[in-house]
Amino acid sequence: MKASGLSPLSRNNIRKASLLRSPISCARKYAPRKANPTMLITLMRQFVEKYPKNDKVYFAYESIAQTSINAGNTDAGLATYREFVERYPESPPAGDAMFKIADLQRSKAEALGRYSALSDKDRSQWNTLVEGSIAASEEAIRKYPDSASLAAGSSKRCCSASACF
Repeated sequence: MKASGLSPLSRNNIRKASLLRSPISCARKYAPRKANPTMLITLMRQFVEKYPKNDKVYFAYESIAQTSINAGNTDAGLATYREFVERYPESPPAGDAMFKIADLQRSKAEALGRYSALSDKDRSQWNTLVEGSIAASEEAIRKYPDSASLAAGSSKRCCSASACF
């Protein structure tokens, strides 16, 4: 054991885990609950590299993105979703990833505060985030009209964007 209480990530752990069946259960089994998020991200990256054509690869990307976001690194989460869309544009979950990009950008804009109360610098950043959110939503609707995220959240997106002003 290391001083931090974490066991080292080893190839044996990855082989033992049933990565082909579920990268999520693998992560739960081999990454302790209070572990450094880097351990889970490393494990999921290894899965993506080793099994890029596996039908569960989106779940690995989802784990990477959500772990980054939960650790306070929204930009890394956004980059992870973008990477998935770029590498797997024909995959059914690509639409979900696009909508998550839009939602994350919208959330970042909302976190800045009400537009009318922002400084000029923050208004510029807010505009960039909202424009990016709208563009990602439009692209997702255009490219992935059958996405489950479209059906589940389109009214939420429209309503929450108008509340920002």
